[in-house]
Amino acid sequence: MLKRQVANVVLAAALVPAVLTVTAPAPAGAQAPAGPATSDSVPPVGVFVEYYRDRLIHGWGGAHPCAYIDGVSLGLVDHGDNRYSSTVNAYEITVGVRATTRAAVRSLAGAELRPAEPTAYCPR
Repeated sequence: MLKRQVANVVLAAALVPAVLTVTAPAPAGAQAPAGPATSDSVPPVGVFVEYYRDRLIHGWGGAHPCAYIDGVSLGLVDHGDNRYSSTVNAYEITVGVRATTRAAVRSLAGAELRPAEPTAYCPR
């Protein structure tokens, strides 16, 4: 059993650099990620850019949380204490912008996110 655990750790350590260097083409219609809104007093928190279930997701938390799925802004509702829900999952509150964005991707199940009104703090 100990040999299996050691083998798993060694394998994971060997795969991490390979996984971090893999790049995939952007899905059709995906736009380049917009950067976090600049603010001299409040920096963004938890900035992320990743492919999740073949969708390009990116965003950040902090005073002005934002999230995008394939370049389309995802409406977020801040419930305080780093808890959010989205316009896709109105009744599912998750911890962190990344988790909320991933939950929205799972709920969309391949459907496109339709742009709504532009959000106040997310740059295009």
